Amino acid sequence: MRARLAVLLGLALLGAAPAALVGCGSSSAADAKNGKRARNGKGGGQTAAVRRGRFELRVSETGDFRPLNCRVMIAKAGGKIDWLVAEGAPVKKGDLLFSQDRTSQEDWLTRDSNELEAALKNLQEVKRQVQMERETIELDLKVREANIRLAETNLAEVLAGATKEAVGGARAALESARVAAADRRAAAESDAKMAKSGYLSAAEAQASKLAADLADLDQERARLTLAVLEAGAAKELREAARLAVERAREDLAQARADAERRGADLDWRLTDAQANVANLERSVARAKREMAMREIRADAEGVVIYRSFGHRGEEKPEVGSRIWPGAGVLDVADLSSMKIRTQLAERYIRHLSLGATVRVAPDSVAGVALDAKVTWIDRWSRDRSTDLAKADREREGLSGVKVFALEAALQGHDRRIRPGFRGKVAFRLLDLPDALIVPRTALYGSGADRYVLAAEGRSARRLAVEVLAEDEREAAVRGELAEGQQLLTRAEL
Repeated sequence: MRARLAVLLGLALLGAAPAALVGCGSSSAADAKNGKRARNGKGGGQTAAVRRGRFELRVSETGDFRPLNCRVMIAKAGGKIDWLVAEGAPVKKGDLLFSQDRTSQEDWLTRDSNELEAALKNLQEVKRQVQMERETIELDLKVREANIRLAETNLAEVLAGATKEAVGGARAALESARVAAADRRAAAESDAKMAKSGYLSAAEAQASKLAADLADLDQERARLTLAVLEAGAAKELREAARLAVERAREDLAQARADAERRGADLDWRLTDAQANVANLERSVARAKREMAMREIRADAEGVVIYRSFGHRGEEKPEVGSRIWPGAGVLDVADLSSMKIRTQLAERYIRHLSLGATVRVAPDSVAGVALDAKVTWIDRWSRDRSTDLAKADREREGLSGVKVFALEAALQGHDRRIRPGFRGKVAFRLLDLPDALIVPRTALYGSGADRYVLAAEGRSARRLAVEVLAEDEREAAVRGELAEGQQLLTRAEL
């Protein structure tokens, strides 16, 4: 009895195995990994045949058109916008795009410009005064240097004594004075005798006597002069001359020290005036830069497109809007070349590379299809539903699908395509002329561990496969499969 129950239990377990293999549960995977056989029960399972043929991996995504070359005009300072160019206006390089309130900067510039003008006048006056005082100091030093030279010359003359020529001249002068005195004395004596005789008056005789006395005095002076020259300068005179030289030198040293002190003071006055001018010039230049930073001009030719900013990114710039440094206010776009921004699911991204060509068709321009070359692929994926509201994510069932953002440059140009237009992007990712094709519902596992379950009568056998490519419905695989072979499938994904 116990043996019969064991057989019945085994048959029941074998009958339940196909149902598990048909579904998505883990029991079928576990049974397949353990190498067990399964038999179809009364409920059975859906199967699909392996087919051989051409497999093309084509994917279509939506995207939005944008200018290929677009320069973002960034605010360099914070504040309110007081003027803004109209959106859609064509601009050339150097045209004013927007400006910000500059009231405080204008007051700053006016104040410091006036102070700078006064400081420049003061600097010129200080330079004039400093130059005059330097000339006075220099002239005083030259006078004291001349005094030194004069004292040194006097000392040299005192120390050298009388020259032979001076002594000879003094002797000659003495001899001349002696002869003149003798002549005058003889004439006086003769005139006195003649006055007694009545030939001359007493006054004339007295005058002749006075002349003789003066001649004697001249003779004595010449004698004393000769004696002084022959004796040389006295010790006191030599010491006085030496002290005069030392005094002149000390006077010059003191004058130079005073000149250095006064020169340092003049340098400080001039440096202070120059520093004041330099500070005000820097302040004026800074005020001008601050004003220039609040005027943003186009650095290229294009069309103006407003950017969204604000806390939620839903605001457009307008006069009165408060912006911050680094805020992108508008774009200057070159509409002669466009690109499309779209995305691609991560299971397809491995088949796409930079430079690949895609087909683009704008929604609002019927009958137009242009080629575009992929120029950028994001390095990180994101959830496809990131930008959708919660209700939209639940309705469309997109939550959890990872996509990579990418851009493709249009190879042609159509003036009717404008920034913001939506369009379809057709990706032709792979073309396998001869491939084994199975439904995606017949694939099990994940990553590199992918396999199918081959139906063999009432049992199933696990076969490892390599998935070459897959789309929403089918997959091209490589493995030990044959055309027409039946595979167990799950319910639709």
